[in-house]
Amino acid sequence: MLSRRALMLSTAAATAVTGLRGQASRGNPDETLKTDVCVIGGGSGGAGAALAAARGGADTVLVEFESILGGTSTNAWVNTWEPVSGADGLPREIYAAMRQDPLGVTYADYSRGAHRVVFKDGKWQRGGHHRLPREPRAFNYFVREMLEATGRCRVLRNTIFYRAHRRGDTIEAVEAWFCGRRLRIEARIFIDSTADAELCVDAGCDVHMGEDPRSRYQEPTAPETAEMQLNGLTLCYRIKDTGVKQPPWLPKEIPEGVCRKPVHTVVLPNGDHLLNAVGMIDGNAVLEMEYSELPREAYRRVLEHFYWLQQLPPGDRWNRWAPKGYGTWAIAGVAPRIGVRESRRVLSD
Repeated sequence: MLSRRALMLSTAAATAVTGLRGQASRGNPDETLKTDVCVIGGGSGGAGAALAAARGGADTVLVEFESILGGTSTNAWVNTWEPVSGADGLPREIYAAMRQDPLGVTYADYSRGAHRVVFKDGKWQRGGHHRLPREPRAFNYFVREMLEATGRCRVLRNTIFYRAHRRGDTIEAVEAWFCGRRLRIEARIFIDSTADAELCVDAGCDVHMGEDPRSRYQEPTAPETAEMQLNGLTLCYRIKDTGVKQPPWLPKEIPEGVCRKPVHTVVLPNGDHLLNAVGMIDGNAVLEMEYSELPREAYRRVLEHFYWLQQLPPGDRWNRWAPKGYGTWAIAGVAPRIGVRESRRVLSD
């Protein structure tokens, strides 16, 4: 299976895509869909766009590469919301729906996620906020139900977008693989909600990666000379307290010290801890490594990272969420996808 980032960054995958497009160009598509709005990518943004379009009266098609909706939040387990400015509308509605699942969300009160105003040092100041962890399955289920309830949105999961057909400055149609069939989707409006601006790239838009020089947007803190430096990658994992002493384990082929990284920890609805070892792998690895090797290397680093945490004494800053330490904890799962923080950006008007 070709991943999005494999299509973007891997030489081998690029060759495969060329072959895919060559095959698709032979003959007519198996089916043509005509709709008002076509959204490519069913992550948080794409699902929201499709839901808003369908509720607004537009016939909508949502194309998603993965088997569940939610993108990075559900497939890479970056499954905490931080609605620091309130985030009313669809986010609040989706959160309210997820609360129906007894273990859907950690906190029932959505307002915990908003910045609070507190009186401190003789003046009113903006205070902190709480993250709002949730289970990936809850987001996928309730958003699918909300899309279905519109009666106007067809959701195509496990579907690979691979080509845009353009006339002048207008995209007329896109092509996609769906269950072994070639689809042509014609729409009045196309929305690119892919992780890597795939639709924009194939339509000929200008994109860039890495730092922006100060001259591009006149940002005073931007460097004079931009470098190709991407934000770090992380493979998130979750751990569970077994109540029984667990001997720290590290395969002999993995060197100690390869992933002693700061960890961002959240408590999930069932009491598991979700761990995000920030910057586990340098972001430029997506450009320098074969993508198929990245998950293997990231998994090795997960094992080493947890091996390190297990041996920290109670009260250490990195295990403060476990007052007795992680000596009785074990890995309960590893995210299906690596969390990629940065890739292409579109140069828009």
